[in-house]
Amino acid sequence: MSPNLHFDHPALLNGDNVHHHPRHVRHDTESSTESTRAWDTKRRHTTGSGSGSASTNTDDEERDGPSLWKELLLQSKKNENRSGVVEQDDPIRDALSSIRILQDASDHRDWLERYRGELHQLPPELLESIAVHAPQRLAARVADFNENLFYEMQPQAHRSDHPLGVLMQDLVQTLSSVVPVKDYLGSYLATETTVPQPAHVDYTWEVLEETADSLRLGFLPLTEEGMFLQVWPPADNTSVREIPGELIYIPYGRILVLPASTIHGGGFRTTHRHHPQDQRGNLRFHLYMARGRGGHSDGSGSSPSLPKHQTNKYTEPHDQRRELCERYIDAPHMETLHQNLFV
Repeated sequence: MSPNLHFDHPALLNGDNVHHHPRHVRHDTESSTESTRAWDTKRRHTTGSGSGSASTNTDDEERDGPSLWKELLLQSKKNENRSGVVEQDDPIRDALSSIRILQDASDHRDWLERYRGELHQLPPELLESIAVHAPQRLAARVADFNENLFYEMQPQAHRSDHPLGVLMQDLVQTLSSVVPVKDYLGSYLATETTVPQPAHVDYTWEVLEETADSLRLGFLPLTEEGMFLQVWPPADNTSVREIPGELIYIPYGRILVLPASTIHGGGFRTTHRHHPQDQRGNLRFHLYMARGRGGHSDGSGSSPSLPKHQTNKYTEPHDQRRELCERYIDAPHMETLHQNLFV
């Protein structure tokens, strides 16, 4: 990886976005205006942030959401039919059952094919070791009006002489079983309080077009709480007025790999808050990867590598005047989930 690699804007690993250094954040006029418009548009569709939005619920509702969610997860692990959890005219149960739980790749083949994704199982020992190296307090808040997210880039993840680098090599070797990973960068990420991110991609559309689909994102939860991500299917037809998102859940012990062109958003928390300053909700690791076999049979050509510059894009690929979140709207039941599951 080039030592000059830097990030103009957060691009997150968990679907969330990150800046390269908390004290050296650059905002060009276009991206600052763009992210401001995205946040303003998104905020009009958000009922509140964090646990405050749940304050209007009854005590029964507050207990009901998390307990029902645990029941759904247990059934998913046992590969049982989840339909028995849903009761007629029960909006909380209905909302929870709408979340796609990516427990086993064989149960989601059509979905993974649709998004050109991969779901890998990882050994607990590897995850525990990666989690041990996470800072007790992450260095910086994600910018672009996603201040509920904390991150800390890990340049040492690429060093073979560093413990985290050795762990990353083991992880990358697992992911290279499909297509070799030639370059990568990683970051720890956590949520302070739930605020869904606006729909975005982690690189400019120009970069995504030029890299011929070699760029991938990896989403790796590091606690038993797992992690949540909102994703949207691509829609080149601009006549489609609204494209609802889908909320997915990646359990502990799994890593989801998606093309970097996937429109997505993070920002969710279910971790119990131990104290008011607890920022480490749903601790996770986010990978940026360049994959491909690289070169030609005669030895010419170069291996794919990560772009030296990164900029989150919140606008349509062929119309910079339109925010993605104008068409790519929140998943159904988001308000109910915000009030009864997320904190």
